[in-house]
Amino acid sequence: MLQIKLTGTGGQGIIVAGEVLAYAAVLAGKEGSARSSYGSAARGGITTAEVIVAEKFIPAPFVEDPDYIIALSQAGYDCFKQFAKPIFVIDSSTVKPDSAIVNQLKIPATQIAEQELKSTLCANMIMLGFFAGYTGIIKKEHFLNAIKHQISEKYLAINLKAFEIGYEKGKERNEDQ
Repeated sequence: MLQIKLTGTGGQGIIVAGEVLAYAAVLAGKEGSARSSYGSAARGGITTAEVIVAEKFIPAPFVEDPDYIIALSQAGYDCFKQFAKPIFVIDSSTVKPDSAIVNQLKIPATQIAEQELKSTLCANMIMLGFFAGYTGIIKKEHFLNAIKHQISEKYLAINLKAFEIGYEKGKERNEDQ
């Protein structure tokens, strides 16, 4: 069983990324659950998605001991950095990492989104792609199909491209280790 927390601020697409991740797990023949919580502010408050990916039935959809924390904002990162075990996947464009935490993977997702795609709104898919490429827990085609199912036609092309960019960078990072 793999437990993942995605965190950021309202408006960064954290919930959508969590739903895509859980749905990709289901498409891969695994069990996937996603639950979310919002801060007191719809935009700007801390938003969290909890995702569990497992080979068998998930009895409780609560992430208690995360294996990964994917952070797109400083506030979200600061909220969960007390966890000792997980590997942190952070958007180094928006998060200043704590040097005391050793298990950190950094990708400047927001910067890449702005420079290569001319929109920061798809940084969440760059982060999800990076996570997918790095971990290899679910095949890329399942993620692409999940994105096609979860994202509206208007934003589909840019989100697929963002995922691909992140995926390639995640694979490269994994191969470098």
